[in-house]
Amino acid sequence: MRKEELAEIVVKATNRRITKSRAIKVIDHIVGAIHRELNVEGQSRVHGLGLLKVIEVPPKNYRDPSTGEMGTSYEHRVVKLYPDERLQRIADTAQKATKIKRRSKAKAGTSH
Repeated sequence: MRKEELAEIVVKATNRRITKSRAIKVIDHIVGAIHRELNVEGQSRVHGLGLLKVIEVPPKNYRDPSTGEMGTSYEHRVVKLYPDERLQRIADTAQKATKIKRRSKAKAGTSH
C-alpha cells in the first residue's frame, strides 16, 4: 500500500477532519519513529502488526544460474516481521483461500 493510499484511509476515518497532507506527515512521523527504534534497539513492536526485528544474515554460498560459477553472498542485515496473532490469523485464512481456489481451478481443468 502506498503512503498516499494510507493517508486517504486516515482522512476518511476522521471524517475529513484531517487533511491528506497532514495525514502523510503523521504517517512519516510514525515510520520515522519505527526506523529510529530499529536503529537504536534493533527491534520495534507495533500493536496490531507485530514485532519488527533486525536480523543478521550470514554469508551463503550460491551458484550463479547464468554462468554456473560459485560465489558467496555478503553478510548483511534484514528486517523481519514476526506478526501478532490477529495478523497471523488473517494470513493463514488468506493462504487457505488461495489453496481452495487452486484446487477448484485444477479440478475444473481436468474434468471434460
